[in-house]
Amino acid sequence: MQASPSASETQPQQGKLPAFRLYAGASSIVLIALLAALFATWHLRQEMESRLNSGTQHLARALEGTFDGLINTLDVALQAAVDEIEHQQANGAPDKLAIDALLRRQQQRVPHVAFLRGTDELGQVVYGLNDPSTKAWMA
Repeated sequence: MQASPSASETQPQQGKLPAFRLYAGASSIVLIALLAALFATWHLRQEMESRLNSGTQHLARALEGTFDGLINTLDVALQAAVDEIEHQQANGAPDKLAIDALLRRQQQRVPHVAFLRGTDELGQVVYGLNDPSTKAWMA
């Protein structure tokens, strides 16, 4: 015949069950907190990438507008100089001093330009030199 387990033998079994439940509950809470932190990190990363892309696109558009404006300004200045040189050539011999003065004025109006010069068909600078005795080639 088997003897029934005494109360002292069942006590340790009953003590282990509440401890297991306590550890399981605490582990579940830690796991939930970890998952929430991971989700928050992922969400913040997505938001940061979105803001970064938006800022980059805004900067690209701003630079594009700046360069477009600069190129348009240069184009107008060069076209005005070309028109005047063609006009003078059509009327006979061009006035070098007047063309040089025009190129200097255009250069002052467009401060981003290092120099405005006119060349002949060989690439030798004939208009726009500050010192007429200086020889310059653009070829």
